Amino acid sequence: MHPILHTIQINLNMHKNNIFLIWLLLTVTNVHAQIQTKNQIKVSINRVIDNFQKGIIEKDSILLKSLFFDKTTPIIGVMSEPTEMSIKKNNPQFEGLSVSNSNRFIKEICTSKEKQFEKFAKIEIQSQLKLAYVQFDYAFYSNGKVIQWGQENWALVFAENQWFITGINYTIRFQSIEKLPRYLME
Repeated sequence: MHPILHTIQINLNMHKNNIFLIWLLLTVTNVHAQIQTKNQIKVSINRVIDNFQKGIIEKDSILLKSLFFDKTTPIIGVMSEPTEMSIKKNNPQFEGLSVSNSNRFIKEICTSKEKQFEKFAKIEIQSQLKLAYVQFDYAFYSNGKVIQWGQENWALVFAENQWFITGINYTIRFQSIEKLPRYLME
């Protein structure tokens, strides 16, 4: 082979190796960035969860309002059958639903004289793009006693550089009707 052709072939091979190394570096960097972003999302959403609990304990309407997408974010509770039947004894037309919104929820929490908090367990966070879903078991305490417990689901959206709750759905089980699981006890 002619020496010039040999030199060109060596340069082409080196160029191919460099392209492969650049591609590999970009791929590894991209995977690392995606993992870091997923972790950052979980940290940010856990901050929303912590602030929600803190807002209830401190009866902080400003903090609670800052967590919701808007003041009429829907909050829907569905009662278990035994809990619903306990209410239907005195109110046969009751449908087993508690329909509210973030504004009413915040007002009820912040105007109550009771010492309240909500305990969460088995928290799961899923996210895709600017949407996230949080699912957990909860127990709502008032003056040291469990009032209700169940499972809660939040939908969240990332807007204005932060996560906002766009909806809450939860099940309702009255402690007086259905016993609280041990892992949700204070």
